[in-house]
Parts: sequence; C-alpha cells; structure tokens
Amino acid sequence: MRIVAALGGNALLERGESPDAGIQEADVTSAVTALTPVLCHDQLLITHGNGPQVGVLAVESAGDRALSHPYPFARACPGPAAQAANEESNERICR
Repeated sequence: MRIVAALGGNALLERGESPDAGIQEADVTSAVTALTPVLCHDQLLITHGNGPQVGVLAVESAGDRALSHPYPFARACPGPAAQAANEESNERICR
C-alpha cells in the first residue's frame, strides 16, 4: 500500500513552542519516528502539509529577530545513491 503523510501545523510546532527551526526539526523527527513502523509493510511518502507557504516563511525568517536562526530554505532531494541507502536502512529497521 502507498501512504502519504503530510506533516505541517501541529506536527511541526506545539502550542507555545518557539518557532525556531531546531524545535520544528525535533518535532518532525518525533513524527517520523512514530511513522517508521509503516516502512516495514508499506510505501511511505512524507511531505510538508503547507505547500508554498514554506518558501515564503523561509525568506521572511531571515529578518525575524525573534528567531535564533533563519529557517533553512531547502534540503537536497535524494538521488539514486541516497535512495539505495534509504532502502538499505529500511531493511535494517524492519528486521
């Protein structure tokens, strides 16, 4: 089965948390960890749930003095070597 998980909103930031990228990355790590068992039985696509707003927020965050660091704008998309490493990793997780 193919499953899509769109992480945004509450998956990235809990009420009252500072909107720093590091906090959101930690929250996404928790969400992805919870989704890991799905990899053993199904195909999983994880995406951000707020689409075009991500780029706008990244640009705006560069001048936001309330943040300790600007939001990272992009992560590299995995090529064939990274995909192979992911498959290898999935095999180890599912053993």
